[in-house]
Order: sequence, then C-alpha cells, then structure tokens
Amino acid sequence: NKMEGLKTVQVLVVARFFSPNVRVIIDYGQKLNWRGLGSYVTDSEGKKQDFTGHIMVLNFMERNGWLHYETLALSRGSQIVYHFYFRKNEEDSKK
Repeated sequence: NKMEGLKTVQVLVVARFFSPNVRVIIDYGQKLNWRGLGSYVTDSEGKKQDFTGHIMVLNFMERNGWLHYETLALSRGSQIVYHFYFRKNEEDSKK
C-alpha cells in the first residue's frame, strides 16, 4: 500500500470447487511466484490473512483503501480464477 506511484493492482483469486479456502495473489507489478511459495497477504499489523471466498477479498481490499472497478472470471477444469482490478482510493490517501 505504501509503494510510491502505485495506483492500480490486480488481485487473482483462485477458487477450487468444494474447497473451503481460496488462494489470493496480489499483483502490483512485482515478479510473481505462481507456485505461491512465500506469497501471502498480510494485514496492516503483518498478520497473515486467510480468505474463505472472493467477497472476503473484496472487503479486505476496500477496507485498505482500494476501489474495485473491474472483474474477469475464467473457469478451467475444477477451478475458477477471478481477476479483480482495483484503483487506489485517492480520497483515503488524503486523510
């Protein structure tokens, strides 16, 4: 959230049918580790966040100053990959 010049991020949410949790990857332009090794989302205190669905991810991002503006969902085999796009909430960053 504090990266200078960061205005847009993509959040990938991988959901498997009949799975209780989803896998979340936030792409802000960094080199991604697609295997998920060492990649996880933390809150402002550094605590790892576990998500049980894509709505939890949307709420988390908006609580942290991001505005959702686009979604793309792709189905492949037994999983659905949601691509959520967010813009930095300029109103929040002025507070």
